[in-house]
This record gives sequence, structure tokens and C-alpha cells, in this order.
Amino acid sequence: MAKLSKAARDKMPASEFGLPKSKGFPMGDKKHARLAISGATRSERAGNISPATESRIKAEARAKLGKGDSKSSERAAMVENERHETRSQERAESPAAQAKERRMGVEMDGERVTEHHLSATSRHKSLSASK
Repeated sequence: MAKLSKAARDKMPASEFGLPKSKGFPMGDKKHARLAISGATRSERAGNISPATESRIKAEARAKLGKGDSKSSERAAMVENERHETRSQERAESPAAQAKERRMGVEMDGERVTEHHLSATSRHKSLSASK
């Protein structure tokens, strides 16, 4: 990992950071710009930054690396946002997400009912019907 001392980081202007307010994702040189790209991806997947922030950081880092002009960086950011939206939709439709929704409960007749309540109610009804 590239070394950046506290003194050097403090001297850097805010424009050299992907997140200027918190001085996150420094991009003072090419190595740090590459690290900002991968760090932004990890941070978004961990839920620490939004997909839009990730795309902005990546576009800025790519511009500092000289990879494409600003228009291609903007297009890349748009493609990244679309990819994130698709991935979010896929996550919502995944079996794990559906199971989580069942655990969290569903609304029935104005009441919040969990899967446990539903199975207990169905067992109760089946026992009552067998009598």
C-alpha cells in the first residue's frame, strides 16, 4: 500500500481527495488514484458510501490517471450507476432477500404478521379442522 504520512495528508488540498470534507480517498499521485478506485468499490459494497458517490470518486480518479476524457468518465459513471441499480434489483429478488422479507413479516388485514405467526396459525387451523 502506498505510504502517505499524516503531515503530507494534512498539506494536501481538498481537491486532491475523493471525499474532500472528510479527506477520504486521497488521489495525490497515480498509485493513490488507483487505490481510490478499488477503495470506492469496497466501500460501496460494504454500504459505507452510495453508488453515486462511488461513481463520482471513480470518475475523478480515472481523470487523474488520464484514462479517458471527462465525457467518457461521465459515461462510465452512468454505466456504473446502471450496474449498481441492476445489482440492487437482483439482490432484492434473490432467495436470501425474499427469506429476509418473510422473517421481517408481511402485512395482513392491517397487522404485521411474521412467518412464525403464519405457520402457527396454519397449524392451529389444521388441528381445529381435524377435530
